[in-house]
Amino acid sequence: MPVFLSEKRALRFIVMHPPGTEPNTPHNLGGLEQTLQLPLLDFQPSIPGFGSRKLMASLDLLPTATVFGVLIRVPPQHNLLRKLFSLLLTLIHQQMLTRQLVRQRAAILGNYGIYPTVDAPVAIYALGTPAEAYVNAHILPPLQSGLNGRLRRNIMKVVKYHPSVGGIIVVARTEKCYSSTP
Repeated sequence: MPVFLSEKRALRFIVMHPPGTEPNTPHNLGGLEQTLQLPLLDFQPSIPGFGSRKLMASLDLLPTATVFGVLIRVPPQHNLLRKLFSLLLTLIHQQMLTRQLVRQRAAILGNYGIYPTVDAPVAIYALGTPAEAYVNAHILPPLQSGLNGRLRRNIMKVVKYHPSVGGIIVVARTEKCYSSTP
């Protein structure tokens, strides 16, 4: 994706890394940005300064018609109840983020799942498409039988994606805001 000079200045400010990390650490989103060919914003509501206010302020720096992604991390949990809670929180954050982006006049282009982690993705796929069905059947770990498997399948029905995802990317495009007055 070609980057114009004015975009370079804006994009330098919006690539956000968690506090205490430098661009060359494992939390760097550069590899993920290069793979997806779009700038990413790291949405982490649990870390002060990385929630929705900073995100919405970053959107103002983007030029019109810029396609960008917002990453929502799913924290790794081994306990099934904690995993359920973190997936439900991720779903809530995704819905809140989508509403905020629409309010900021950004067009939502799609949602993507990342497996197994954001730092070392093996699969990045569009959610709610045949690609997701293929990844669920052939790449992601199978859901076990028994109570644990039934719980994970029910979790999957509620949150609409596999419980093993490491993150969700909401892809959007900034829209030009037209005024009604000349």
